[in-house]
Amino acid sequence: PISTTRTYLLTQRTLYGARYYALLDIQGTVVLHTQQMDTTGFPSYLGLTEEVRSALIQNTSSGAVYISPVMFPSGSEEPFFVVAARIRDAIGVRIGTLVAAFPLDGLQTIVTAGKNTAGSGSYAILIDENNLQLVHGRNDESNYVLISLPDEDKYTALVAALRLPDLPYPVGQTYDHNLNEGLQLINQQPFFTAREPATATNLSSVAAIRLATRPWVLAFLQSQPTILAPVVEQTRLTLLLTVVVAGFAVLVSTLLARIVANPIIRLTSIAERAAAGNLNLQASAGSTDEIGTLSLAFNSMINQLRQTLQGLEKRVTERTTELAQASEQMQYRAERLQTVAELAHSIASVQDPAELLPRITQEISSRFGYYHVGIFLLDANKTYAVLEAANSKGGQRMLARSHRLRVGEVGIVGYVAGIGQPRIALDVGQDAVFFDNPDLPETRSEISLPLNVGPQIIGVLDVQSVEAGAFSQDDIALLSTLSDQVAMAIQNTRLYADSRRTVRELQLAQRQYLQEMWSKTIVERPTTGYEYAYGRLRPLQDIAEHHAEPDVLSPLDAEVFPGDMTEDAAAEPDALSSAANQSGKLVIPIGLRGQQIGEIDLQAMDPGRAWTTEELELVRSVADQIGLALENAR
Repeated sequence: PISTTRTYLLTQRTLYGARYYALLDIQGTVVLHTQQMDTTGFPSYLGLTEEVRSALIQNTSSGAVYISPVMFPSGSEEPFFVVAARIRDAIGVRIGTLVAAFPLDGLQTIVTAGKNTAGSGSYAILIDENNLQLVHGRNDESNYVLISLPDEDKYTALVAALRLPDLPYPVGQTYDHNLNEGLQLINQQPFFTAREPATATNLSSVAAIRLATRPWVLAFLQSQPTILAPVVEQTRLTLLLTVVVAGFAVLVSTLLARIVANPIIRLTSIAERAAAGNLNLQASAGSTDEIGTLSLAFNSMINQLRQTLQGLEKRVTERTTELAQASEQMQYRAERLQTVAELAHSIASVQDPAELLPRITQEISSRFGYYHVGIFLLDANKTYAVLEAANSKGGQRMLARSHRLRVGEVGIVGYVAGIGQPRIALDVGQDAVFFDNPDLPETRSEISLPLNVGPQIIGVLDVQSVEAGAFSQDDIALLSTLSDQVAMAIQNTRLYADSRRTVRELQLAQRQYLQEMWSKTIVERPTTGYEYAYGRLRPLQDIAEHHAEPDVLSPLDAEVFPGDMTEDAAAEPDALSSAANQSGKLVIPIGLRGQQIGEIDLQAMDPGRAWTTEELELVRSVADQIGLALENAR
């Protein structure tokens, strides 16, 4: 019954601190709500945003429990997040959805309770995927503050989607980018230094981790002055103790100058030198009186100070070494990625497959310093991986004898071509058998990566080095990016070659078609030309008998491809002008798509007339239009 269910949900709301519970039917209509008895006023799916509604329906339909991102309703309502699960009847059929809305008070309590967990003065902050502080463990007034500012359009969209508080865009506000940059790299480096997000004053050490169930980050911060306070205090006490001991020695030497002057003077001298930083001294403790006892105590103190300072120096050295190694590693990765980008740019402009593959092997070898680089492509039946290009001398010998490997059976290349996964072979253990190649005797390490175009394997990129253990898992990620670029370049050159071949075939077929049709038309029509002279027009029965061989003909019977006509077309006006200026006669071919179908024969009234460039261009334009008109008429 509805009343019993509502009573139970009210009890659960009080027990778990939920804002409300609601029952929705399979269409999203609210049938029960713990805050109101009358549910007719609620919109479908409680008026949740389209993004949240779609995710809720998808997750609950599959049987999973859905947890929404934090939402900021308009007005004075506190932010909350929604948890939803499907409801099934006795036979397992989905009949509705149970939705619960929870405020952030519980998260605030958990995070606040974690203060001082990571040390004195430490506290935690919880940051969502939009870089918004959901919970601040030290100061709840810092809740719902952005640690980095998106652009204004994205900010407005997030506010409209109830993902950010409905506040004006914070123009002019500054942010500490070190915190945001450190959070972006927590998977590789979870420890870094940044300023406190709320005040941006104290420099803090940060330890962060990304949550498994939500795209949120939990970060613990502790100010560096607090971390270093024990070291500073210990140093202060040590110096104070040194000063006290030195003062006591001076006082005793003054009072007992006549009795113990020399031992006290020596002890004072040693104490002064120790206070100056020389902790490798030891006081003489030959006597058993108070001077001897004081010397022993002084020696013990010096030993403790020396051990303390040595420990501090060791820690500083270790930290410095770790930072230097991390910096060198990051710089090395950046340089390698830059090299991959430059190499991809270099090969992207190559369109000839015969030039592309050798150039890829040479570029990879020269830029990365590898001994041998080879590219294998699968044959049509995908039975063999055939070596198509190599940079080394041994690789050239293998190319000469058409070296190939059976897919999935022979060598590391065959293995990678079969399973489509990268593999490394080092000069140790069982992998050493892969280096038994007389053409490449210097190989000590090898890595092979598949060349993939979508889900299809088209070949293998094989890289070999003369260094033992030259490849690591980091190299797999780096060279996999490179192999994807190589595969894409190979595919692009193939597509380009196919396109050129198709265009060539189409143009040849078109030219043959035009030649056949116009040959047929000339046979069927008795009149093949007309002559206009002195105001009279008469047909020509046989154009070949009417005039001699033309002085100039355009090379329209040559093989033509897109862009190939530019140079010839640029040269023709000069040739026509030269011929015309000599005799006053001008012959212009009538062309159609690279095929000559006729000609225009012009004879000036003055045999010595010189045709101008403008006249030649005009006649050429008329000839082109006549060709199109004749083809349309045919």
